[in-house]
Amino acid sequence: IPLLCTFILHLLLWLAYRTVARPTRSEFLAKMKREAQLKHEVQRLADALEQEKHQASLAIAKAQQLYQHQRPKAAFEMNHPLAKAEDSEYIYLSIQFYDPKQLLGSVNQPMAQAFFNMAQLFLTHAVKLCQQHYQLQEQDLEIIQPFFDDGALVRVNQKSAVSISALIQVSVVFQLLSDAMYQRFRAEKRFALQTRCAIAEDLAAMQLVAEKAAIRLAQYLHAKETAIYLSKPTFKDVRHHYELLALPHPSNALTREAMLLQALNTEQAQLAKEMRDEILLGRKPTHTDEM
Repeated sequence: IPLLCTFILHLLLWLAYRTVARPTRSEFLAKMKREAQLKHEVQRLADALEQEKHQASLAIAKAQQLYQHQRPKAAFEMNHPLAKAEDSEYIYLSIQFYDPKQLLGSVNQPMAQAFFNMAQLFLTHAVKLCQQHYQLQEQDLEIIQPFFDDGALVRVNQKSAVSISALIQVSVVFQLLSDAMYQRFRAEKRFALQTRCAIAEDLAAMQLVAEKAAIRLAQYLHAKETAIYLSKPTFKDVRHHYELLALPHPSNALTREAMLLQALNTEQAQLAKEMRDEILLGRKPTHTDEM
C-alpha cells in the first residue's frame, strides 16, 4: 500500500508539473509567429539576391571602370598636393572590413566573393535610395570602388548640405544592413566580417586628398564605428542632425579633428530604418513604423 500511494503521489506531481510548466496557447502562437516572420524575411532576402545578381554584376563592372579611371588622378594628387583644385569639392566614404584576426586571408576566394557580392548589393541599394531621397544625380553620388578585400569607396562631387547628408545616410544605412548580413551569415556558420566607415575631405595639414584621408581614417576604427572628418565650414549646416564624439587617443591632425558618429536625430534615424526595411523586406518606406 505505501508503494502504491507513493506511485500515485508521483503521478499526480508529474501531471501537475506538466500543467504548470506547459506554455500557454498565446505564448506558443507568438513564438511560432516570430519564427515564421524570421523565416519569411530570410527567404525574401535570398530571393532579392537572386533576382538582382545580374544588376549587381553590372554595377560592379561600371564601378571598376570608374575606379580605374580615377586612380591615376588620385595618385597624381598625392604627389602634387598643390595641384588638386579639381578635387577640392570631393568627399569620400571609405567602407572597410574589420578583421583583427585576419580571417579574410584564410577563406577561399568563392566564399569571400559571395560575401563581397552581398555587401555590394546592399551598398548599391543604399546609394540608389539616397540618390532618390536627396534628389541627387548618379554622378553626384557614386560608387567609385566596389567591394574587394580592402573595402569600397563612395564619393560625392560637391560640398553641400544635401550631398553631405546623403553620404552620411549611405554610411548609416549600410552599417544597419551590414549588421543584419553579419548576424545572418554567422547564424548560418558562413564567413562574414563586420564593417567600419569613414567620411573625409582633403586634409592639407597631412597632404592627403579626400580619398586617402577617408581610407586612413577608417583604419583607426573598430567594428560598426563611423567617423567623419569635415571642416567646420563644410559641416556647419548639417552638424546639428548628429551626435558626435571626439576620437579617443588622437595621434595626428586627422584623428584630432575627426569625430565619431554616435547617434542621429529622430528624423534621420527614422529615415535610415525605413531605408533598411525597404532593402531587406522589399517594403516601401513609411513614417508610421516604430523606432
